[in-house]
Amino acid sequence: MGFDVDLCNAIGEKIGAKMQFQSMDFTAVIASVNSGAADIAASGLTITETRKESVDFSDPYYQVTQIVIARADDDRFDGATKEAVDAQLADNVVVGVCEGYTGEAYVQDDLKLPEGSYRSYSSISLALEELGSGGIDAIVFDNTSAVAAISTESNQGKFKLNETALTVEDYAIAVPKDQPELLKQINDALAALKAEGKLNELLKANGLDVIEA
Repeated sequence: MGFDVDLCNAIGEKIGAKMQFQSMDFTAVIASVNSGAADIAASGLTITETRKESVDFSDPYYQVTQIVIARADDDRFDGATKEAVDAQLADNVVVGVCEGYTGEAYVQDDLKLPEGSYRSYSSISLALEELGSGGIDAIVFDNTSAVAAISTESNQGKFKLNETALTVEDYAIAVPKDQPELLKQINDALAALKAEGKLNELLKANGLDVIEA
């Protein structure tokens, strides 16, 4: 379920392919394309230079940012600028991130937090559980996924967001480097879905912001 699944099914209709889905750890998604276990990968994948070394990416289909999740009663992470939030995340706190996500890369490579100042989790639900119990002080995560995660029935009222953008990233579909024809098919399908308004229709259906024309 979710936007990426809906998008892939719509692309499948355009290119005459039946999509079959495999659920796996996020850290295995790119590797599944390289090994041939999957033909494409669409799992909120941000285009990065490191990932581009092993796969090709489609044209971007959505833009996200990294933001901060904090406990509802914690006012420490209230910065109105990226610089202010960065300083608060580096101020003797422990930051949670998800393994393989760009939030993890952000605290490691941009903030350069030392080991012990951040902890990586296999899922956002585990990170939120730790945040709620006080084991960590904040989480850096994708904005759209963060909204969904704290809006579940079990999490409502426990957490809040500082939506100051720490990064701006493009989501795209990963394709093996030796499949230029498949990449073109996907890009053509994405262009058609955008032109027809179908992409925005799918975004709305999944509670996401629409893309400006």
